[in-house]
Amino acid sequence: MFLSRMPSYTTLKELPKEAFSFLRPLYENVPGIWTKEQVEAWKPIVDAVHAKGGTFFCQIWHCGRISNTIFQPNGEAPISSSDKPISAQLHDNGFDVIEFSPPRRLRTDEIPHIVNDFRVAARNAIEAGFDGVEIHGANGYLIDQFLKDQVNDRTDEYGGSLENRCRFAFEVVEAVSKEIGADRVGLRLSPFSTYNDSGDSNPNQLALRLAENLNKYGILYCHVIEPRMIKERVRGETPHKVPSSLPEPIQGTKATELWLKTMLTLLLMVVCSWLIRICRKDSS
Repeated sequence: MFLSRMPSYTTLKELPKEAFSFLRPLYENVPGIWTKEQVEAWKPIVDAVHAKGGTFFCQIWHCGRISNTIFQPNGEAPISSSDKPISAQLHDNGFDVIEFSPPRRLRTDEIPHIVNDFRVAARNAIEAGFDGVEIHGANGYLIDQFLKDQVNDRTDEYGGSLENRCRFAFEVVEAVSKEIGADRVGLRLSPFSTYNDSGDSNPNQLALRLAENLNKYGILYCHVIEPRMIKERVRGETPHKVPSSLPEPIQGTKATELWLKTMLTLLLMVVCSWLIRICRKDSS
């Protein structure tokens, strides 16, 4: 149910030359929203959803180390909070094995560029007509790679303590909220998940710290993945559960109706994206 999957989210003119390596797809068949052309291409799709009365949020993300050098400029390494590699995974088809290249640890001075990428992505989404954005901070992608102590072994202000590991996520939330308004921002989290080799030694503490601090930004909602969701389409038994004491953003009381409409719209977009790909293949 992902609407917009992008590695980095800005126009070339807004970043220095050394940051260009972030502006590349990190998967096959990954749509983006970091160029003017992509923004224009989304507009008729967004208009069609609005014409049916839908509410349409764009999910923005950065894959981080969940990538391969073949998708990177000049064959460079993917970026992450760490240089820890991720193990190979079996493809959904049950036969092929997906290999991930060893990542490169982001320098401290590079991190503000990535925060800015999310900000510009949000601005582009609003320009394309989306009603808001959902920041993808779950499932072992870049934000999650900073949050989880199984991955994050940094010794700077973005690693070590729980406060430091949450810093990148909050900087992204703050930048995006200031750009488009907190009432247009959601955040997806999976504190209990170990998906993509991203687990945490104390997921309850992580979930509570995130929720308590998110209240400061007044975002529309926080979308938390249930602990039993081990990975895509796989559920399992777990001793963890989302704490009932979590503050309002995770409880979702003020945004339940909008959230449900958004999830239905995202599902519709998956179907539309699939049909577009089929049509393109038939015409080529």
